[in-house]
Amino acid sequence: MKILFVIPHYFGYVEGKKNASTTLIDPALRIAALERTILSLHLNFGSSSSYINFIDKITYSTNSIRSNQIDIFICTHDNKHIINSLNIKDSYYHHTPVQVDDPINLGFACRNILQQYLGKYDYYCYIEDDICIRDPYFFDKLKWFTAVVHPLAVLFPNRYEICVNMQSNKLYIDGISLVYKEQYVISSFLFDKEIKFILPPDNPHSGCYFINKYQLEYWIDTGDFENRDSSFVSPLESAATLSIKNNFQLYKPIWDNADFLEVEHFGSNYANKYLREIGSN
Repeated sequence: MKILFVIPHYFGYVEGKKNASTTLIDPALRIAALERTILSLHLNFGSSSSYINFIDKITYSTNSIRSNQIDIFICTHDNKHIINSLNIKDSYYHHTPVQVDDPINLGFACRNILQQYLGKYDYYCYIEDDICIRDPYFFDKLKWFTAVVHPLAVLFPNRYEICVNMQSNKLYIDGISLVYKEQYVISSFLFDKEIKFILPPDNPHSGCYFINKYQLEYWIDTGDFENRDSSFVSPLESAATLSIKNNFQLYKPIWDNADFLEVEHFGSNYANKYLREIGSN
């Protein structure tokens, strides 16, 4: 399987962004988040893994049934980034500077790379720079889901944060935001378990999307691919969610099986905020 990832990355204050701080975020945390994002993709979907044979004192290749090729493009604007401070091999990613009128629109600019490589990959993926995937069968699940449901069905993962020593050690952060009058629940069986998905989800945003080559071709042909509509929360959320929501059947796993497809959001900012609010009510 050939997989293309594009990651928008900006380090600095973005004028006008909701809840943006006037001070820079700790660069050490931003470096750690981006490193973890990149490494998670290589660890789970790359081809370099091995095991130690203590008798022969040598390592042997593993996971040969998953033969993947991944390419990661990190899109930045001007010199507002921490790419040069990453403590990982620069061969793990392609640093791709882009020009945008406002850095908050980087997510839209990432689509140009997806279109540039149309037809050359099996999956085309957009992922924010603080999201980590820990499931090596992530794309197998996506492929299964599309085959079972519909060619234009797109499954978004549930985002969670780790908040150890709080009332919930694992907190999904995209709870009810938009409540739709009509929702459609489908189910199928996998590994002898009934897995259910909801269309549309209460909150469609995940900070990422993963579509196959047929879906990318369809998206481009709709004429909405280059639409820069930023009416869904802000340009950041809109780039990741709005056009996908408008042009595909967008599902998420229901909360009873939320971990069927999930990604981890770096840190515990959302979790801390929400849990404090819950505790004060």
